[in-house]
Amino acid sequence: EIEAALAAHPDLAQAAVIAREDTPGEMRLVAHVVPNLASAALETLSASLQQEQIALWRDIEDDDRARVHGADPAFDTTSWNSSYTGLPLSAADMRSYVECTVKRIRSLEPRHVLEIGCGAGLIMFGLLPACASYTACDLSRARIDRLRTLQTDPGLLARFPGFDKVGLHHRRADDAEWIAPDAFDTAVLASVTQYFPSIDYLLQVLDKLLDTLRRPGGCIFLGDVRSLPLLEAFHASVELSKAGRNDTGHALAERVRRRVEHEKELAIDPAFFLALQQRDPRIRQVEILPKGGSALNELTRYRYDVVIRTSAQTIPACALEWTDWPETRPNLAGLHDTLRTGRPDTLALRNVANARVAEACAAASRLRGSASACAHEIRQLAAARQAGLDPEDLHSLGRQCGYRVDTSIAASHPDGAFDVVFRRSGAGVPPLLRWELGAPPQPWRNYANAPLSEALRQNLSQRLRGDLQRRFPPHMVPSALVVLPSLPLTPNGKLDYRALATRSRDDDHATHVAPRTADEIVLCELVADLLAIPRAGLGDNFFHLGGDSISSIRLVSRARERGLTFTPRDVFQHPVLGKLARQVTRAAGSSVDIAGDGVQGPVPATPIIRWLLAQPHSWKRFSQSVILQTPAGLDTAALAAALQALLDHHDALRMRVDASGTAHVLPASPVPAADCLQRISIADLEDGERERALERARDQASARLDPARGRLLQAVWADAGSKAPGRLVLVIHHLAVDGVSWRILMSDLAAAYAAAAAHTRIVLPPVPASFGAWARRLSASTMHHRSELPYWAAVQRSPVSPLLTRRLDPRRDTAGRARFVERSLPVATTAALLTKVPAAFHARINDVLLSALVLATASWRRARESFALRIDLEGHGREPF
Repeated sequence: EIEAALAAHPDLAQAAVIAREDTPGEMRLVAHVVPNLASAALETLSASLQQEQIALWRDIEDDDRARVHGADPAFDTTSWNSSYTGLPLSAADMRSYVECTVKRIRSLEPRHVLEIGCGAGLIMFGLLPACASYTACDLSRARIDRLRTLQTDPGLLARFPGFDKVGLHHRRADDAEWIAPDAFDTAVLASVTQYFPSIDYLLQVLDKLLDTLRRPGGCIFLGDVRSLPLLEAFHASVELSKAGRNDTGHALAERVRRRVEHEKELAIDPAFFLALQQRDPRIRQVEILPKGGSALNELTRYRYDVVIRTSAQTIPACALEWTDWPETRPNLAGLHDTLRTGRPDTLALRNVANARVAEACAAASRLRGSASACAHEIRQLAAARQAGLDPEDLHSLGRQCGYRVDTSIAASHPDGAFDVVFRRSGAGVPPLLRWELGAPPQPWRNYANAPLSEALRQNLSQRLRGDLQRRFPPHMVPSALVVLPSLPLTPNGKLDYRALATRSRDDDHATHVAPRTADEIVLCELVADLLAIPRAGLGDNFFHLGGDSISSIRLVSRARERGLTFTPRDVFQHPVLGKLARQVTRAAGSSVDIAGDGVQGPVPATPIIRWLLAQPHSWKRFSQSVILQTPAGLDTAALAAALQALLDHHDALRMRVDASGTAHVLPASPVPAADCLQRISIADLEDGERERALERARDQASARLDPARGRLLQAVWADAGSKAPGRLVLVIHHLAVDGVSWRILMSDLAAAYAAAAAHTRIVLPPVPASFGAWARRLSASTMHHRSELPYWAAVQRSPVSPLLTRRLDPRRDTAGRARFVERSLPVATTAALLTKVPAAFHARINDVLLSALVLATASWRRARESFALRIDLEGHGREPF
């Protein structure tokens, strides 16, 4: 019955439900579903997720405050970090990458270049001397603004004549309306495609570029395309490099599988470009090339370059006489003898083992078949000498022997093997090789992974679970929903139930303790959903999984919605989920209940409010703000209703504070949301004008705040039209919000808007502690701490070690002259710091970092005796009584 209900769902193509016995006598329903990506609802969802993904990459690139630029602005490799260590790639590797990429593009003889995704200008500075004109665009305004600033640098202009003439534009890759037809002969997308949200998005970009390129003779260069056939080998190599000596092969294989499934960057099968050539008559020839250079890193191993030409003299590659390399496995010396002595006109070798990735592919294979082996054994087996050749070595051999060398990965071998053709150099340039697709074309989505699949799976799972809960009693709702690209079949074409059971059991490897009881299952599901992790088990520590004091409050709130009662104190005292589950009750179990949103009237001013009132400067506009993306065609009535629900639900947003220090919580109705919400239009504004309009809206909203009148929240909806996402500027006075409470408010606002838009009653999670009740309880608790006053007074008087050897100079030592130093730690060190070290001392990461600060300061000051440091710490104040 459950399976039939799922199979009839319009958003699903297939469904299978199995009863799984994890422990004897305990059956568990698990639903496996395949989404129907052609359904109207999922197409709309995919489009929305695509826009969110683009906005996410833009925001990451725009976060220029955290970026420390390199000493040479023409060689700024910031953010080019190793996936193995998290540290920046070496300068030598990056110079090799830039030189090889620029050399490959220059071989196309570009004159008028358009670069999509120019970033810091690494490729642009290398190409400028060879070009008559150069135009570059980037998704990040911060990147473009920095390059425009550099265009006024006399030193750079002397090094790169014409740099001041480069056209710089803040544009998305799929926005081609501003590009004049026939203005460019070469389009460059270097290290960009991995950030595209889908293969369909790449198709749109290429289609528009082909429309605007000069013909005949135009070409497109795509650099650093991530290889889909090598995606598993890449993640296997990374995970094995980070693994502990005794980590099991099964655990590592599961990590690799998850990494591949949750990959958020676009990886493309080389065969896609041959299928594109077959589909589009504008494309005359495609080259799919291994990365150039002798440096061995993740760029040269797991990525490739593509050249798309609209005009070329070609000969079919299939017309050559090919030799299968695996049959004789000639090495470099043997090939050297063949070319030097035999002097063949052409030597074509197919399926040459790629020495760059042989070890990684062997590691992936070992992980699939060595569940009982440990990481150390798998490393040794994978590192055993693998036969193969490096493409760069073959190019060097060709130059030595007088041959033109063409290497290609167009055949898309799953182990990274490549084809190579040696053609004897002679008069003129030989025609290019035209590679053809060796199989019938497939649907476009089969040629790439789906970076949005995890977000789509989460959204679909939530929808389906809600539908099932409304239709079936609780015992018939599957405890797990597994979204798959397809259901496994037996050789006879029937559903493979054994494979299904194995697939859904993959989460339950040796290090995972699965929940058993109903309460344990709910608790683990809540933690996994709250912390955005694939799963949580009874042996996991809430704080080691990424939880903190605020998320513990959210966990308590969400648990109450599901009928489970425990307190934030319980979370701190019993952070291991199995132990926390034993504290759960089905009735009100807290000793002090200060929940509820009915508190109103006078409340004691908290210490931080009294501190604020004592400041010499005006605090009327002392606020924090966020800018949120809103869906296209926003329902304004639903937004107003959501804001009203937020105001009514959180009494701190209705607080009135005057200069005398009196604090008063107003009842819900005197603070109408309509008075707090304004609308502006940004539909006809360019990106830069939009940002300035949002800044003005934020400043004006801040000016409208008035704590004395209870006006602590202001909102501005920036309407971008019915077809484009808008923005919501939300400004809240610091009296009512801090940096960690935004997550709770944003979650409530989103839930309230969803309910209002669906015309259902708005029901928000209970407030564990209203501000008014908490403030009264805090004031009453002071009498219990008066006995501690002498201790803290003595701490304040105790001698501390000086930080400086001189007095602070108020004219020189100002906040504006402060500088920041940022250091990156290796992945293994970071992992230990966040998990093993706090656990060893029964402490939290805050305690570890404070201890490290004192030790580092003592070392810096060369302290020879005891060293004491007084640190002014700020807490959020949400401590349980």
